[in-house]
Amino acid sequence: MSKFKTRKKIQIKSVFKKYFAITTGAIMIAAIGSTQLFALHKTTDMHQDLQHLKNAMMFTIPTSIGKPVNTPVLDYDGVKNELIAEIDKAIKEEKGEAKFNELSKEKKELNKAREEKMQDLVYFGKYEENTLKNGSVFDGEIWNRRSERTHKIIMDAKKVNMKKGEVIEYNLSKEEVPYGSNFLPDNLDGISMRWNNGKILEKIIGYKTLFEQAWLEEKKAQKKVVAKLKKGGKGEFKDLKKSCIELEKTSKELNEVNRKINNLEVAIEEEENDKKSIELEKKLATEEKKLEEISSKYPGIMDLRNINAMAPKTFLRHNTDCYMILNYEKIKANAVERVVNKLKKMSQKEFDGLAPTEKYDILNGYYDFRSTGFDKMYKGKRRYPETKNAPVLATLLFTRYWEGRCNAARSCDICHRSEEPVKEVSFLIDEIGKTLSFKPFDTKALLMSTYFELENDKYAQLGDRNNEGRFNKEDLNPSMAAVDILLRSVFKDYKVPFIIDNHNDERVNNVTIIGFKRTVKSINKMTEKQKKALNERVDETIKNLGKNFKDYRPDIKEDSVKNPKSLYEKARHATQVMRVEVDLKLLSEVPIKLANQPTKEKIANEKAGKGPYTKKNRIVYDLYLTDDGEIVEGDQVKGEMDFLWFAAGKGNLKNEDEHDHYINYDVISKVAKKASGDKKEITRDELRKIEAESKKELNDDDDDDSDDENDENEA
Repeated sequence: MSKFKTRKKIQIKSVFKKYFAITTGAIMIAAIGSTQLFALHKTTDMHQDLQHLKNAMMFTIPTSIGKPVNTPVLDYDGVKNELIAEIDKAIKEEKGEAKFNELSKEKKELNKAREEKMQDLVYFGKYEENTLKNGSVFDGEIWNRRSERTHKIIMDAKKVNMKKGEVIEYNLSKEEVPYGSNFLPDNLDGISMRWNNGKILEKIIGYKTLFEQAWLEEKKAQKKVVAKLKKGGKGEFKDLKKSCIELEKTSKELNEVNRKINNLEVAIEEEENDKKSIELEKKLATEEKKLEEISSKYPGIMDLRNINAMAPKTFLRHNTDCYMILNYEKIKANAVERVVNKLKKMSQKEFDGLAPTEKYDILNGYYDFRSTGFDKMYKGKRRYPETKNAPVLATLLFTRYWEGRCNAARSCDICHRSEEPVKEVSFLIDEIGKTLSFKPFDTKALLMSTYFELENDKYAQLGDRNNEGRFNKEDLNPSMAAVDILLRSVFKDYKVPFIIDNHNDERVNNVTIIGFKRTVKSINKMTEKQKKALNERVDETIKNLGKNFKDYRPDIKEDSVKNPKSLYEKARHATQVMRVEVDLKLLSEVPIKLANQPTKEKIANEKAGKGPYTKKNRIVYDLYLTDDGEIVEGDQVKGEMDFLWFAAGKGNLKNEDEHDHYINYDVISKVAKKASGDKKEITRDELRKIEAESKKELNDDDDDDSDDENDENEA
C-alpha cells in the first residue's frame, strides 16, 4: 500500500528571514571583500577527507569509459579477473591442462578449486577476522588489493614538485565528459511541467493534471446524482449522511496519524543519540502500521490524496465528495474514461508537448496520472498546503529559485555518460490511437529524476554542506590538500568527474568538474604564526582521532589510514607553504533546447565559461609542505567550494519514500539506452511488465516488513 505523507509547512516568517539573510550577506560581501571572506571558512582535516576519497575511488573508477594508462586496476571486476587469472594459472600448473579443462566444464567444481587454492596463495593471517565475516577469502583478497592500491595512489600523490610556475592541466575528452541536461526548477514544477508546449503562463501559474480536471468534471455530474438522492427519499440520503460522519471521522484520524509520522521523521533526522533514534523508529513503525489499518476502511481516500492535489480534506458538509469516495472505484473509472477521451481529441502536436511525467504515465497506462500528480506534491508547487489551490504563490513565497534536482542531474549525467539519450523513442498507444514520442529531453528528465536518490554505498562526500549562511564556521569546506590530490590523481589519471557545491552559503548549486588548470603561484617558508596555527590544528585533530576515525588503530604501522596519528604528526614538520591557483571547468545547467540534442562533443570542446555549456570557477589555496615536498595539510584562501561529492551506480528514487508512484529506473533506463542508439527493440508491453513487477516487489517488501514487525511483537 502506498503511504501518503503530507509536506512540512514552511512559515512565511522563515522565508523572509532567509531572503533578509541573503540580502544582508550580499551587502557585507561588498563591504569586506571576497578574499578575506573565504579565508574565514575552515576546512576538514586532510586525512579524514582522504579516507572518503579512498572510498570514492573504490566505487567510481570507470570500467567502460576508456582504460587508464599505466595505472593499477582498481574496479572490482578488474581485480577479480586479475585474481582469477592468477589462481587458474596455479591450478593449471598443479593439475595439468586436461584436468583444468575438465574442472572448467563444471563451474561449481572450478569455483570450489579456486577457493581452496586461495588458502594457499594468500597469507590468511593478514586478514582481520571481520574482513572475512561477510565474505569468502576470495572476496577478502579482492577488497584487500583494491584498498592497498587506492591507499598507495593517494600516498604517492601527496608528493608535489616544488617548482614555482608549474602548470598542470587536464580536460575530459568527449568520451569521458558527462552529457548535458537541466535540473528543471521546482518553482516551475520540475519534471511534471509541459516544457515543450511553449505556454509561458502555464509554467508560471501551474496547471491541474488531466485526471484532476476530469475529477472536477465528474464532481459536477455526481452533484446531480446526490441532489436526486436528497429529493427522492429521506432514507437513502439519511444513510449517506450517516456514512459521511463515519468517513469524516476516519479522515481526521488519517490526518492526525500523518501529522505524527511527519513529526517523527523530522525528529529521527535530527536525533544524534542512537538509542533515542531506535525508540523513535519503533514509534514511527507503529504509526505507519496504524495508517495502513485506518486507510483500509476507505482505500479511496489514500489513493485520491496520493494522485490528486484537489482531494477533499473534509466530508461532513460536502455530500458530493463523500458520495464519490464511498463509490470510489466506479467514479474513478468514469474520470479515467474522461481522460482517455480528452487524449484522443488532442492533436499530435499537443500530445507531443505533454510533460515528461505525463508521457511516463501514458506509457504505463496510468490514466489517473499518478506519477504526475505525486511529483507535483513531492517536488512541485503543490507540496505546500498553503498554496495547494494557488500554485503560483508557491513560486513567489516558498520555492527558492535554486531549488530543483541539480544533485540528480549531475549524478545521472556522470553515471550515464557513455549513453547520452540523443534520439526520439516512440511507442504506439493503441487505446488512444496516437504515437507517444519521448524526445531526448523527456528521457533525460525522467532518468535524471530517478537519481534524486542513489544506490546504497554509491556516494562519498568531502566537506560539510553549509546550512546556516555565509558566515557559518561550523560546516567545514573540503580539505584543499585532499582536493589537490584528487585533481592530480583520481581526476587526471582515472577520468573520474566529481561534483561540487560552488556556493559558500545555504544555497546549493551542484556543478560537475570536467577540467582544471593548476598553477603554482609561489613557494615560501612558513612563518612562525603559520606553524603555530598548524600545530594547534594538529593537536585538536589528534585529540579527536577516536571520534573521527572509528577504526583507529595506534598499533598499526605508520602511514596507514588506520593509524592517521602518524600522518598528522608529519604536519609538525611542515616548513614550506605553496600558493596554488586552480581554474575549474564546470558543467552546470544546459538550456532545455540544447539539452534536447547531442551535447558531449560541444561540452568537451568549449573553453571554460565561453559558451552556453560550461562555467569557470577559480579557487586559491595554500598547501603546507615538508622539505621534500610532501603535502601535510592545506587551507582555502579564495573561491567557493562548499562540499564535493562522488556518485555511481543506478538511480534509486524509491529510497526516499516507499510509495509506488516514483519514476522507475529499470523502465526509463531501457528507454534511455534505446535513445542513445542501441539497436535492440523494446516494446511498450515489455516496459509495462518491468514496471508492474517492480511495483509488486516494493509492495511485497512492505508486507514482509509488516510481518517482521508482527513477529517481533509476538516475540
